[in-house]
Amino acid sequence: MKIKVNGKLFEVTVEQVNAQGVLFSINDKSYFVEKNIELPNSYNKRSITPKKISYKNQTQAKDNNILSPISGQLMEILVKVGEKISVGDPIFVIEAMKMQNKICSTVNAQIESINFTMGEEVKAGEVLLTLKAN
Repeated sequence: MKIKVNGKLFEVTVEQVNAQGVLFSINDKSYFVEKNIELPNSYNKRSITPKKISYKNQTQAKDNNILSPISGQLMEILVKVGEKISVGDPIFVIEAMKMQNKICSTVNAQIESINFTMGEEVKAGEVLLTLKAN
């Protein structure tokens, strides 16, 4: 579907809806929005089943590392060393161009180390996390 925000047209595709939130893409960039409101009992819940789930511009896992999909300032670290993460789990918030982007995992793994601290600048492709080898 197309939406207009402040006079600018965006192509939006809902890719996945689950109990944690909604995965959608805007102009070929994927975002995960956490559910933070309770729906009234009278709400008619619909299940949306995507034909294809794409995690473009989300984290990439390579050689037991998770890479940053974008450049910006690391605003929040939402995980801890030793924690197990799953696909879709939010792991970082990176601010880029005055927008806060929640960065979600594309792998199921356990975190071995976090390579940045809050407030640091990260570049696209830099190693954010190291994962424990299986």
